[in-house]
Amino acid sequence: MRNAILRKKKKQLKEQAKQLNHLLQSHHAHAAHEVKRMVSSIKLLLLEIKEFLAQYELKKILGAAALLFGLAAAPEANAQVFKTGMANPFGMDTSKAFAIPTFADLDGDGDFDMLVAEYQGVWEYYENTGTASAPDFASSVANPFGLKAATIMGAPNLVDIDGDGDFDLLAGEYYGNFEFFENIGTSSGPQFARPQKNALGLSKCRDLVFPTIADLDGDGDYDVLAGEFYGNFQYFENTGSKTNPQFAAQVKNPFGLDSLYGYNQPNLADIDNDGDFDVLACDYYGVMYFFENTGTATAPAFKKAVPNAFNLNNPDKTLAFPTTVDLDNDGDLDVLVGTLFGIMRYYENVVFTSTPALAPSNKLAVYPNPAGSVVQIDCAHGFEKVEIYDLPGHLVQTHNSGNPQLQIGHLPPGVYLLRIFESTGIVSTRRITKQ
Repeated sequence: MRNAILRKKKKQLKEQAKQLNHLLQSHHAHAAHEVKRMVSSIKLLLLEIKEFLAQYELKKILGAAALLFGLAAAPEANAQVFKTGMANPFGMDTSKAFAIPTFADLDGDGDFDMLVAEYQGVWEYYENTGTASAPDFASSVANPFGLKAATIMGAPNLVDIDGDGDFDLLAGEYYGNFEFFENIGTSSGPQFARPQKNALGLSKCRDLVFPTIADLDGDGDYDVLAGEFYGNFQYFENTGSKTNPQFAAQVKNPFGLDSLYGYNQPNLADIDNDGDFDVLACDYYGVMYFFENTGTATAPAFKKAVPNAFNLNNPDKTLAFPTTVDLDNDGDLDVLVGTLFGIMRYYENVVFTSTPALAPSNKLAVYPNPAGSVVQIDCAHGFEKVEIYDLPGHLVQTHNSGNPQLQIGHLPPGVYLLRIFESTGIVSTRRITKQ
């Protein structure tokens, strides 16, 4: 009897795997939704039969889709699948040279707005007049919120670098300097002070500096990793604090990172969803490289770069400037790439995986949602740590206590992802909205 049931389940798995592999190659508008539905269905089947079949047999049945379930001899990162890049989506109308984008909820209405740096130092602001799930960008406004033009190019990052609850702007510029624009307004009504050159201890790099920001050493404050014109990475550790940042002297090509062929613009984000920051970067020819972090959230170590990973292929073959952001509000990081001639290319992430892939928690509650100043976590088996990320992938808070109440009153309004490390070893993800 059991053998008959197993044969039936195995046949179902083969049929569903065939459909899933077909969908992964499809560019149909509804493919992403169908992929996620089928992944859920196949996970249930795997839970029923995986103990009766050898791993090599499961991999053979699933084919390329085996990557989505952690069953292939490849990094878990390869389970990410991006659709072919779409030019100028969501009403984006950019045509200026060297369009370098960054995202944040600048007006406090719960969706991502876009700020673009252009070659002549102009800042173009595109308000999202749509929603968090269906963005629609209004026509651009030049140099809003009191912003002053940068010194040729800008390479922007919007992040609360001084920990006061609003988004500041840290940018690189053509001659290798950093420019810090402090937000002296509010989280919903930004107003930027005049730029400070090489503030907070940051020091000049070798021409065309492209900074990216994240808590790379896991100590609760933001560090800076910058790409340079000649392709090197420069790391600036924040030896100050979350509210009083101070950066140490630059360190060239740290953590095993290798230089690229010129015009290196990196982006730090947890692309493979394993709890640490990876690097996505482009070189002079517009090739996108993925550096997987095989270290930890407190001690990064990067593998050799993989070109054009996850279908992230730049058809323009020119300078490209990638950033990660959850533009469709589905809980995973998409990629938006600005290009030399102003085209914006959107690569939708159609599969979001987590580790362990086959063991999601069903005994976890996070409330209230939306939340004010406190979030309550009820976990049947207890938890050891909670990490809070904003949707561009920045780690904004680490909670190392088993106390079920998280204080989030200091965070700007917006949407956040909670990564909850349960005492059983399961890592669960929950989304909350901070009012």
